[in-house]
Amino acid sequence: MTGLLDELGVVGLLVQVLAVYRLTRFVTRDSLTAGLREWAMALHHAAATAREDGQGRWPLMLTLHRGSELLLCSWCLSVWVAAACAVVAHFVPDLWAVVALVLAVAAGAGLLLDRDAS
Repeated sequence: MTGLLDELGVVGLLVQVLAVYRLTRFVTRDSLTAGLREWAMALHHAAATAREDGQGRWPLMLTLHRGSELLLCSWCLSVWVAAACAVVAHFVPDLWAVVALVLAVAAGAGLLLDRDAS
């Protein structure tokens, strides 16, 4: 792992962090994915209610409950986004480098715009 961090450097690591941040924020907070979150919230509630009432099959309800929770929790989702990004970076590093840079710039601009608006 030390070799990978040495290879990335501080700037490379920052680009990766910002890319993961932007993808995670897109799913958990962006207005474009509001419908997905509403669906996940309804699924989360239905699965929790079915589990509490003893309805449905337990493993399925637990899976639906945990899966929908993943889309609603930025801390939870960011781990999986980071893992997916690492896999993509491993198999298509040149493509990922461009995508990560675009996402990092978008994240940085968004953070600055949010700060400017307040």
